[in-house]
Amino acid sequence: MNYNERLQNVSVLGAAGKMGSGILLLTAVEMADLSMKPENKGKTFCLNAIDVSPAGLAGLMKYLKVQVQKIAEKKTVVLRKMYADREDVIENECIINEYVFDVMNIVRPVTTIESAYDSNLIFEAIIENRDLKIKLFSQIDENNKNKPYFFTNTSSVPIHTLDEGAKLGGRVL
Repeated sequence: MNYNERLQNVSVLGAAGKMGSGILLLTAVEMADLSMKPENKGKTFCLNAIDVSPAGLAGLMKYLKVQVQKIAEKKTVVLRKMYADREDVIENECIINEYVFDVMNIVRPVTTIESAYDSNLIFEAIIENRDLKIKLFSQIDENNKNKPYFFTNTSSVPIHTLDEGAKLGGRVL
């Protein structure tokens, strides 16, 4: 599976937190940019923003929209090229708005872990609880046919402990 394919379906656990929201923002922008490449036209890109807090997810979506707008304003020249085939998107304001829409359209805010069962990459930014991390990694891996890679934001749990505990065979970084 190549880079583009891996990034077609991604999940961020703890998406509404400080680290999770930053990870989600950068991933959403990268996925949107990839989705606009000619070789990816017609392919679906999905980013699951998973968190236990519905209010946190609502705040995340507001944060995301503001930040993507700022990013779009800084790269209008690049965006103009990306939307060159769109006759309805000419003015900078339209280009920026369309890009914000496209990025936001990739993100799926959800409160259930089952959304990660189809993901190729899992970013984890939940609380520092070893047993919870292992439980979530195991549950996702057991229900996911894609054998996803897991990226953890842990600062206190040794990665080998997560890998061995969830039986991931080295698929956690």
